[in-house]
Amino acid sequence: MERLEDMNSEIGEAIEEQPEVDPLAKAWGKRLAKAQKYWGPFFKRCKHNRKLVQNFNTQAEANSEDYVKYRANLILGMINVLLPTIYSRNPDLVVQPRQQQFKSTLFCKTLETILNRQLEDANLKLWGAEVVRAALICSYGAVKVLYQKDIHQDPEILNRLEDTQDNIRTLEQLITRIEDDQDRASKEAELEELKQVMRGLESKAEVVASEGLVIDRVMTDNLLIDPTCQNFDDYRNANWIAQMIFMTRDDVESRYKKKIRKATTFNYDGSAVDNQAQDLDKVSDDDQVLVYEIWDKRSQMVYTLCDGCDFWLRDPYPPPVNGRRFYPFFLLPFNKIDGCFVAPSLVDLSEKLQAEHNQIREKLVENRDFIVPGYIAGNDVKVKDVESFQKSGVGEITILKGVDSSELQKAFVPKQFPPIDPSLYDTSPIRMDIEQCVGLQDAARSSINKAKTATEAEIMNNSLSARISMFQDWTEEFLSELCQYAGQILLLELNEGAVERIMGAPQPVLDENGLPIQNPDGSLKFEKTYDWPQLSRDEVFEQINVKIRAGSTGKPNRIEEQEAWGRILPSLIQLAQLISQSAAQGMDYKPFEAMLTETLNRFDDRLDVKDFMPNVEALQTQAQQTQQAQVMPQNNPQFQ
Repeated sequence: MERLEDMNSEIGEAIEEQPEVDPLAKAWGKRLAKAQKYWGPFFKRCKHNRKLVQNFNTQAEANSEDYVKYRANLILGMINVLLPTIYSRNPDLVVQPRQQQFKSTLFCKTLETILNRQLEDANLKLWGAEVVRAALICSYGAVKVLYQKDIHQDPEILNRLEDTQDNIRTLEQLITRIEDDQDRASKEAELEELKQVMRGLESKAEVVASEGLVIDRVMTDNLLIDPTCQNFDDYRNANWIAQMIFMTRDDVESRYKKKIRKATTFNYDGSAVDNQAQDLDKVSDDDQVLVYEIWDKRSQMVYTLCDGCDFWLRDPYPPPVNGRRFYPFFLLPFNKIDGCFVAPSLVDLSEKLQAEHNQIREKLVENRDFIVPGYIAGNDVKVKDVESFQKSGVGEITILKGVDSSELQKAFVPKQFPPIDPSLYDTSPIRMDIEQCVGLQDAARSSINKAKTATEAEIMNNSLSARISMFQDWTEEFLSELCQYAGQILLLELNEGAVERIMGAPQPVLDENGLPIQNPDGSLKFEKTYDWPQLSRDEVFEQINVKIRAGSTGKPNRIEEQEAWGRILPSLIQLAQLISQSAAQGMDYKPFEAMLTETLNRFDDRLDVKDFMPNVEALQTQAQQTQQAQVMPQNNPQFQ
C-alpha cells in the first residue's frame, strides 16, 4: 500500500467536485449548440451515406435475404475502383529551398528522409486512403496532424504512439476509481488490477514518452467548422474549428480531474439523451459524453469543453507546436461548388441511379419467377394419368388409361406466357447517367456491355483521365499542404540527436584502398550523413518548400508507362550524346540541356534531369588534359 500511496501522490490528483462556472465556457457552449444545429442535416446525411454504402438492413434478421438491401451495390463498386486510382501509395516528396543560402543537397535529402520516415510511422498511407474514401462517401474527409510530446500537455490525440504514457493514463484512471468507489469488493478488484499494471510497468523497458508525428483520422461529422465559412477553401481561415470526441464519463473525469455529472449523455449513435428525464444521481461511469476540442484562431488558444458543462475541462492553452497555419486539420473534398461549403459526394450523385438500377433488376427477377414451365390439361383427364405423367422417368413409356392415342397430343398443352421485353429491363441509360455523373465507363468498372470503336474508347478514356486527374490534383494539393506542415513541425521540434538516430552517425572517409583518411592533425576525416541546421521559425516558414511529385500517389499504369518510355528513350539517348559531344569539344551545351529538361517535364515531371545528365565537369577536364598533352610536345625543345 505504501508504494500505491507514493504512486497516487506523484500521479493522481484530487478530482474537483464542483468546478467554478466560467462565463467564456458558457458562451462557447451556446456557440457550439448553434453550430450543431446548423451542421445537423449534413451530419445526418453523412450517416445515411455510410449506411447506404454498407448496404445492410439492420432491421431484418441477419440470416435473411432482406438483410442485404440492394441486389447490386454499384456505389461500393465505384468506390473500390476509384480509390486505388486516386491513392494507392505514399507520395514522392521533394524538398526545395527557396533561397540560395539554403541550397544544400544534403539538407534536402535529410529532410526528405526524416519526413518520409515520420509519415510512414504515422501510417500516412492508411489514413490517406481513409480520407479519400470519406471524401467519396461524405463530400469531404479530414485528418489531424500533431506532434506528440507529453500526454498531459498535448491536444487530444486518438492514435497515440505506443509508450508508457498510455499506461500512466490507465494507472491514473484506476487510482481515481479507487478513491471514489465505496464498494469494498469492487475496490479490491481494481486494486489488484492496479498492482498488475504496476508490475507491467516494472517489467517493460519502455521509454517514458515517445515523440513524433501523429496522424488522426477525424470523422467528417465529428468536425464543427465556423458556419460563417461559405466556400470550402475558407476553412483554413475560419474563426474556429472544433473537434467532437466521444468518451466515457469515467475516462473524462479521470483524465481532467473534474466531476462532470451534469454533462449530456449520448447514445452510441451520437444522439443526445434527454437530460431533463435523466436522474443525475444515477449516472453511470460508462455513459458516453461529448468533449469539444476548440481551436480558436482569433485568440490563438485551444479550449476543452464537455457538452452540458459550463466550465473548462482544462485551462485554455496555446498550441504546443504548430506550423505556419494555425489549424492542424486538413480537409480533402470530392467536389467543390462556388459559394457552398458542402458539395455532392459520389454517393449523392449516384444514389437514385443505383436505386433505379436495382428496381429494374428486381422487376426482371419477378418476371422470370412468374415464368414457371408447366402444362395445361382439360378436366376430362384423370388424376391418375396426371400423376403417371409427372412421375415418368427417362426412357419410360407412360400409358394414360383415360386418353385415346388420337387425343394424346391434345391432352397436355405447354403453358403460354407473355414474352419478356428486353427494352423494359434495359439498364444502359442508367449506366450512361453514371458515366456522366461519376466518370466511370464500362471498362473502368470491369464490364463492357457494348463494343466501342477505338475513337470512342479513346475519347471516353480521356474523359475518365481528366476527371480522375482533377481529383488526383486535389489529393496532391491536400498531401502537399499536409507534408509542408509536417516538415515545418519536424524542423522546429527535432534535435540533432534524434536526426542522427534516423540518418546514422557520420562515417569515416575511405581512400581507394578502403583505408580511413586522416586530417593533417592526425584525426580521422568523417563524412556527414545528414545536415540539420538550426533555423528560426521565420526561416522555417519562408525558406523551406515541400512538394509532391505529380501523379505519385495513384496506382501506376505499367503497360502505358512502358510504351511511353519506349517512345521517349531514343530522344533521351540522342540528347545525352549531344551534351557529351558539346562538353568534350568545349562548345555550349546549355541549349541541349534545356531541351532535355523540357522533354522530361513533358514526359513525367517526377523525373529529375540530374539523373540523365552526363558528367559534364569530368568530360571538360578530360578534354583539357587531352589538349594539354597534344600541346606539350610542340613546346618541348627536345622535340624540335
